[in-house]
Amino acid sequence: MQLRTLTAPAVTPLGLDAEPGFGKCFTPGMIVMDYDPEQGWHDARLVDRAPISLDPAAVALHYGQSIFEGMKAFRDVHGEMVLFRPDAHAERLSRSAERMAIPPIPTADFLHLCKAFVSHQAAALSDDPAHSLYLRPIVFGSDGVLGVHPSAHYTFILLGMIVSGYFAKGTKGLRLWVEDQYVRAVKGGTGAAKTAGNYAASLYAQRKAVQAGCAQVLWLDAEEHRFIEELGGMNFMAVIDGTLVTPPLGDTILAGVTRNSLLTLAPTLGLPVSERPIELQEVLDGIRNGRTTEAFACGTAAVITPIAELVWQGESYKLPDATPLADSLKAKLQGIQRGSEPDPQHWVTHTAPTAV
Repeated sequence: MQLRTLTAPAVTPLGLDAEPGFGKCFTPGMIVMDYDPEQGWHDARLVDRAPISLDPAAVALHYGQSIFEGMKAFRDVHGEMVLFRPDAHAERLSRSAERMAIPPIPTADFLHLCKAFVSHQAAALSDDPAHSLYLRPIVFGSDGVLGVHPSAHYTFILLGMIVSGYFAKGTKGLRLWVEDQYVRAVKGGTGAAKTAGNYAASLYAQRKAVQAGCAQVLWLDAEEHRFIEELGGMNFMAVIDGTLVTPPLGDTILAGVTRNSLLTLAPTLGLPVSERPIELQEVLDGIRNGRTTEAFACGTAAVITPIAELVWQGESYKLPDATPLADSLKAKLQGIQRGSEPDPQHWVTHTAPTAV
């Protein structure tokens, strides 16, 4: 796939003393691509990041036919730009597209566009190892015809952001609100797709959590409100009786790339893993009797963020301050991402400068 350069935005690095946080510090360029039934995906072009023109009757606005991804590129210890597991993100985007009746983007084309984008926008990333280049590909139905049916035309946009931590600087552990009234996803629903509606459905409970002094919602299963599923935008893991446990994947839980990476890395550090249903009560009892020694959130944006406290039905359950296993996993993961650790799984993809 050819990438046209309609404009070549000037890219300058973020200062080393700047704190980008998450979601605010965008790179100056973006890639846009179109789909129609006759041509398929076509006309990929690099343009200045700017507001887009969209028909007010667009399917995405009225019926939520919209999906997205999130992945990161890093400047490694040799100063080269690398992407972490872009193939896994391409596969997940395709699965989301299938579930939402959206034409998938061929994997080779998607990877080419991501590499070309990183090559062009990399100058915005400083040498600060705490900073990375976050990529946000989105795909949405753009037909301006009202009616509950899949769109015939689609738009793909690839945005870039310079990011540091997902949570506020200095956050040592998350205080979570355990939601036992509202639900995020149900069996047979769209919980395993990275689609906009899943996140919209979480916002009311998230507001409740913030009002209660919590950073995130911990969601339970929709049928019994008994089993832990995931957080609002990341997966859940805990160390119980010396084993790393996480809920099994299904159609209510997003298959996190970081989650999969940690399940692969943990045994190399001598930590057994188990994907199994986890009852909330088991975790809470384990906090009280010492069997639950750590819990953390994991995801592309959050990386690994320890959980310090669970708030449920008016009671507080505080976990130990020390998180040695989470710390070891994070160090191993980030070492692979930045080239200071071996990469036997070949997760890192180099993005040599590409002519666009």
